[in-house]
Amino acid sequence: MKTESRILADTRIQKLEPFLNGYRGFLQLRCGKQRAFTFCATRDISEDGSTYEHVSVGLVSSKTKTPTWEEMCEVKDIFWHETEEVHEVHPAKGDYIHGVGNLKNVLHLWRPANGWKW
Repeated sequence: MKTESRILADTRIQKLEPFLNGYRGFLQLRCGKQRAFTFCATRDISEDGSTYEHVSVGLVSSKTKTPTWEEMCEVKDIFWHETEEVHEVHPAKGDYIHGVGNLKNVLHLWRPANGWKW
C-alpha cells in the first residue's frame, strides 16, 4: 500500500476523517463520468494475526449500483502501487457483510500487508 502521505496527497480524495484503524472519506474519480464515492481504508487483523490492507468503495448517489471495473481500478491506483496485487474478494455467503453505513452495494479490495504468497 502507498504511504499515508502519498495517499492523502491524491487530489481525488475530497474529504477524509479518522475511522477505526484507518480513514474514511469521499473520492471524486476521473474515469468515466465524475461521480462521488465513499471509501473506508483500514488495516485489519485476522484471527491468525495476519494484517490485511482493506478499502471498501460505494457510490454516494446510488443504493442500487455498484462501482464499475474501471472505477475499482482507479481506486486501486489511489491506494496501492501498480506493482501490488490486490483482490476483490467474494466470500462464502455466510460470511457476507452487507454494506457500510447505509450503503448496501459496496465492493471491497483486500491485500495481505506482506503481499500474496502463492
